Amino acid sequence: MWALPWWIYKRYQGILTTQKIMIENVWYPCRLAAEKLGIRESQLSELRERLYLKPGIHWRSSPLGEVKPWSPEAIYNVKTCKMVITKYNLLEINQIAA
Repeated sequence: MWALPWWIYKRYQGILTTQKIMIENVWYPCRLAAEKLGIRESQLSELRERLYLKPGIHWRSSPLGEVKPWSPEAIYNVKTCKMVITKYNLLEINQIAA
C-alpha cells in the first residue's frame, strides 16, 4: 500500500480538524439553546448576565433577520455552554437557589 507524503498528510489532517470544528460550532437562538441544555431561557440569560458565559465564546448577538438592529437577539453555542455548566455544576446551584 502506498502512503501519502507527510506534508500532504498533515494538510489533510488540518482540513478534517477544521471541518470538525465548524460542524461543532453551531449557534442556536435562546429558546432552542435552553431546550437543548435542559434549562429555562431565564436561567440561560442569568448565566450570561453573571458572566459565566463569555461573549464571542458562549454567546453572541445575531444580526440576521432582526427588525430592531439596536437590540439583537443573543444566540448561543450549546457545546461550549454545556462545558461551562458542567464544569461549575451550575445546574445544581440554580436548583438549590430556586
